This record gives sequence, structure tokens and C-alpha cells, in this order.
Amino acid sequence: MFRFENMWLRDENIYNVVRDGWAYGLATGMQHDPCSIVSECAKRLSDWNKTNFGHVQWSIKSIQKTFQVLQSRFDGSTGDEQRVLREQIKELLTREELMWKQRSRVQWLREGDKNTQRMEILEQEFKKLKRSRISIVKVRWNSKRGPKFTWEREDQMKLKYPHLFSANSSWISEAKFI
Repeated sequence: MFRFENMWLRDENIYNVVRDGWAYGLATGMQHDPCSIVSECAKRLSDWNKTNFGHVQWSIKSIQKTFQVLQSRFDGSTGDEQRVLREQIKELLTREELMWKQRSRVQWLREGDKNTQRMEILEQEFKKLKRSRISIVKVRWNSKRGPKFTWEREDQMKLKYPHLFSANSSWISEAKFI
């Protein structure tokens, strides 16, 4: 499974990897199948991640060990090397922060927060307009004062609470037309 990592954007080589993957897709006749071109780019990004980008946490530990060895020498000849290593460590820590920020957001979107446990979608209906229809859902909001029922636009609820619309949600039933 391919996952795009936001930390990759901190490396200028990512643009070359995507450009080369896209050009390869066009050169091999995939221009009528954009999904294949995107798959080729994803494959190249995954390979690039393994070979060139590497494991961020291992890289941090490795460079920190080298940095500590240089610091243990008491001569001034390693000042430039220490400065370069300090910058590399700083960049790797920024990448690691981006990685964990992205992963925590994915987990939050998948599992929700404690507030979303206080709500439940009961049913779905379609409201007819002149030339279109809007899908709405009935929501029960549970609070200390008791339940409150409202009708909300389904598209807005999906943006805010995507985990409520998973395939195993119990509320999914036959839709009614208003």
C-alpha cells in the first residue's frame, strides 16, 4: 500500500522522481490511463524512499553518534564537520516531526475524538430542490442536557466525521425522499 509522506516534500529530489515517473508513463503509452501513470509515480516514490531517503529515525541516531564522536575530540579541526552534522540533525528532526504529525492526524481521522462518541447518525434522506437533490442525515447529539436531533448535510458531516460513514456503520439504511 502506497502512502505519501509529507516529509518527502523537504527533499528537492522528490520533484525529479515524480517528473521521471510521469515522463516514463507518457513515454510508454500510458497517457490514456492516468491511474497507471500515478501508480508508476507511486512505485518510484516508494523505491526512492527505500534507497535514497531512508529511515529517518535510524539516520538521526547514526548522525548523532557521529556528532558525539566529533564532539569528544577536543581539537578545533572538526568545527565545520560538526556544523554540517548539526544542520543534518536539525533537518532530520523536522522530517520526523512532519512524519509523526501526519500519522497522528491519520489516526485521529480513523478513530475520531472523544466528542464524536457523543453523536450518532440515525437515518438518511434526500431533499429535492428544483434541479438537484441534497443528501441529509438525521443526527442525535448526546449531551448532559439530553439528546438533541438535527438534520445536517451529509457531505459536511463526512468532512468533519468520516469515521461515522465507514462501511460497518449501523445507521446505513434505505434512504427516503422528501
